[in-house]
Amino acid sequence: MNNLEYLSKYLSTLELEGYSSKTIKIYKIIIQNFLSSFSKPISEITTSDIRSYLSNYKTIHNISNVTLSNYQHYISSFFNWVTKEGYLSQNPCLNLRPIKTPKVIKDGFTEQEMAIIRKNCCNIRQKALVETLYSSGLRVSELVSLNKEDINWDRGITKVVGKGNKERDVYFSDDAIKLLKEYLQTREDNNEALFVTLIKPIKRMTIDAVENSLRALGGRCGIHVHPHRFRHTCATVLLERGMPIQDVSEILGHSKLETTMIYCTLNKKKIMDKYNECMNGARAK
Repeated sequence: MNNLEYLSKYLSTLELEGYSSKTIKIYKIIIQNFLSSFSKPISEITTSDIRSYLSNYKTIHNISNVTLSNYQHYISSFFNWVTKEGYLSQNPCLNLRPIKTPKVIKDGFTEQEMAIIRKNCCNIRQKALVETLYSSGLRVSELVSLNKEDINWDRGITKVVGKGNKERDVYFSDDAIKLLKEYLQTREDNNEALFVTLIKPIKRMTIDAVENSLRALGGRCGIHVHPHRFRHTCATVLLERGMPIQDVSEILGHSKLETTMIYCTLNKKKIMDKYNECMNGARAK
């Protein structure tokens, strides 16, 4: 097989493992660009070749270390598969060192911002979208894949399959369930999707449709409103209210606790307040 035939088989494997078409497309573009830059088979590509490629790519395209680290991950994933399948005897990516990236603390919404966002929702669907994302911590890709019948309406719970084909339980607040029921009562279509378009023909909402709706909401509020900010807000609120970080990590579907620790960093004032409550309060008693 030539290099692109190996890639085709690898992408087929990702599809069988449940990766989304959007994710597979990203893998294809990045790995195909990488392979096309060499005029030799994958069996002759060395660790040095990969390092040089990544270094040159960063210089030419002026990308961040975060993006470069993602590219290295995609390439390494391909070579890991090729080696495990027995097409290569040695994986050239084994000696690649992780690329240092800055730890970015993502900002959620404040209580005041959430109040403004809720007040400026223009219809019941938007209200339900906001409350569902906020209370569940769902990724937007997970949200748009939900069907009405997936939800246990009495218990306020559903199951989703997230990154890495990992299944987990997702919970909804009473407010979210109430708004979802109100939204569904306004619908006259037979589409199975939990969230659908407003304009006929009625179809399942896409990721772009959700982001556009929330972007318009943010324009009315004067706040940057993006689906992922609700996910972070949910996690931060749960931590601040005393939920153990291991449980928050499970709700978010993180495979590593370290991801949650970076993602859900509490602000320093609240850490100090909690310290004073625990240390100085205990001493006073």
